[in-house]
Amino acid sequence: MEDHVGHVRAVCAVLRKEKLYARLSKCAFRRNEIAFLGHMVSDEGLQVDPKKTDAIAQFQAPTCRKELLSFLGLAGYYRRFICDFAKLSRPLRALTKHETRWSWGEDQQRSFNALKLALQQGPTLKLPDFTHPFLVTTDASGFCMGDVLSQRINNSDHAIAFYSKHLDPHELKWPAHEKELLAIKTSLKHGASISTDNTFQSTPTIQRANRCSTILKCRPRWHAC
Repeated sequence: MEDHVGHVRAVCAVLRKEKLYARLSKCAFRRNEIAFLGHMVSDEGLQVDPKKTDAIAQFQAPTCRKELLSFLGLAGYYRRFICDFAKLSRPLRALTKHETRWSWGEDQQRSFNALKLALQQGPTLKLPDFTHPFLVTTDASGFCMGDVLSQRINNSDHAIAFYSKHLDPHELKWPAHEKELLAIKTSLKHGASISTDNTFQSTPTIQRANRCSTILKCRPRWHAC
């Protein structure tokens, strides 16, 4: 509590110095959790705001491209809570292209339902503990790649964020080992934005990449990074 009071006083001192004003009705003090930008933040970690999960639960299947883009925009905002977001959303993303004829079928409905369920059951993401090393677990498939940024504390793994993306057209042509290396490179770059100057713990995939002479010859600059 002493730390909290000190932090509040420090913020108020800055506001006073810069002659900035905070509306009292918008302020909250001595709370165990607080809503912030569609999230609930507490000492347990980060969660999707229940108000948003209720809105997601009521979202009806899109009937046009505009409605689909609206849903994907909402889902994409919370993609850090969803493992394999890129893979789950792939059938829907294909319909967002203007050259693609609108056709809502079983694949799209399954994708839509899976995303809704994943958003409603999203995990509590732990806040980073900078006294412990970070663990990056990567994977790459034929059309997308992803990772989980986590930490192992007291023999338990705690997810901090999920990340995934679709491969670009030229990347789809790459062999599997280069896709795996791309996943490692992209994941470390993504993780570095959260865990700057902290230690990353290698996973078996990264260890194999370090020993693979084929990968090192193909992408030496990546390995140097």
